[in-house]
Amino acid sequence: MKSLRYFHLAADDGHIHAFVQLGKCYRFGNGVERNMSEAVKLFRNAAENDDSEGRPFLGYSYRDGEGAEQDYNQVAILFRKAANDGTARPQYELGLCYFYGYGVEVDVDEAIRLLLMPAEGGYGRAQFPR
Repeated sequence: MKSLRYFHLAADDGHIHAFVQLGKCYRFGNGVERNMSEAVKLFRNAAENDDSEGRPFLGYSYRDGEGAEQDYNQVAILFRKAANDGTARPQYELGLCYFYGYGVEVDVDEAIRLLLMPAEGGYGRAQFPR
């Protein structure tokens, strides 16, 4: 995968978005052997540099316990920061945190408020939450 080489070069140069793209390659096994520890390292680097796409991917890792110890407090923190950027999926994920009490107190009103934002924006998953 030619793009993988370029992601590595860009990440070596400190381009934050390259960390996310490279992390996705490792998370999903695109062009490399799947390696969740490496993916988490890359997503963490992006999240620590305020990358709005890196935060949710790091949150999924904490939520699923893949490449990082499961930690719902971190999940809520990361999705809250990403949701504040106005991105639909993190708003949805944070809404689920409030609905199920993952890293926060259960608050159905807050869950509904958060789920309505992406639902009204056309994000299908928020229209039919699990």
